Formats: sequence, C-alpha cells, structure tokens
Amino acid sequence: MAVIHASGDAHSESSYEVMTAALNDLGVEILTVETFESNETDFFDQLTRINDLKPDAVLVAALSAPAMEIVSQAHQLGIPNSVPLIVGVTLTQEQIKGANGAAEGAIFRSAWTMTAETPGNRNFIQKYRDEYGTDPSAFAALGYANIQILASAMAAAESLDSNGIRDALANISDLDTVLGQFSFAPVGDAVYLPIVQVVEDGKAKILQ
Repeated sequence: MAVIHASGDAHSESSYEVMTAALNDLGVEILTVETFESNETDFFDQLTRINDLKPDAVLVAALSAPAMEIVSQAHQLGIPNSVPLIVGVTLTQEQIKGANGAAEGAIFRSAWTMTAETPGNRNFIQKYRDEYGTDPSAFAALGYANIQILASAMAAAESLDSNGIRDALANISDLDTVLGQFSFAPVGDAVYLPIVQVVEDGKAKILQ
C-alpha cells in the first residue's frame, strides 16, 4: 500500500499514526509515505509518485476537504478504481455525488448508516424526515447520539451539577444508542463499533 497524509493538524497526524501502525501489525508493505500541508490543494505530484509504484491500495489520512480532492485528482490522474482509496474520514452522500464518479471504489469508515439495526435508529430516521424533509447524515446521527449519552448521564447523576454529570459520563458502559452500544474508555475515548463502507454505483454501501 501507499500512504498519503496531511501534516499540521492533529486529526490527520493521529490517523496516520494509528492506521500505519495497523498496517505494520498486519504485515502490509508500505511502499511510500507522501505528505502535504493541510492548506495544499494540488496533490498531483504525490499521486504521480504513488501511481508509479503500482500499489494495491492507497491510504489517505486527511481532513474531509483535502481527502475528497485527493480522491478526485487520483481519478483524473488515471489511478483505477481497482486500486481503492481508503479514506480516514466519513464521506457524505453529497460529497460522493459531487465527485462525479471519482469516489467509486473508495473505502471509508463511518460512525453510522441508515441501514443499521441499532436501537431506535428507524425511529430517529423517521422523525428526522418528518422534521426536515430529508434523510439524516452520519453527522446528524452523531449529534442525536450525543444527546442520548448526555441524557443518560444526567439521569444517572440525578443532578445538573457539572461534576456529577462528568462522573456519570465516565461510567457509561454499553449504552444503547443509534450508533449501537456505546461506552467510554478510562482515558475518555468513545468506544463503539464503526462501520466500514465502500462506494458502489455512486452510493455508500456497507463493505461485506
């Protein structure tokens, strides 16, 4: 695999570190690591060097805007859809549609999907449609889950005291949310099963 990642923002750098560590653990050969500054918009030089190495896949660790630009420019450069771009951010259906076919075959992780059989998900989707006249995005579902988690902590704390709510949040374990069962790790990280999706025929589908 080849890797391209942004430098200068915490999300991209931490994504790069975690994902490349996973590749090393799995024994995947990393052919090259290309970097760029977070404010760059032209990635043809990096992608040309990557394409010359004929990787099986390309790992992209970047924020949403540069990640989508990399996906688009890879397509323009002629990197085939058979070489999937594995993107470390959620791609929305609007972004996929706006890429005009360039995102075909891209693989990405998401916190949520409309087809998930998680507790209350169908009810959430219907209420969202009734209110806004459109389907919710993964980011809407994350916001909804945030309120579910906060409400649970407030109920457990039986108080609006900030310290009590903080302590109750830390103790949340296997809470049913639209994201599935949710817990907080001892260091405060969110723990729940992500969903891996692939773009097929212009739509995001769960990768089987």
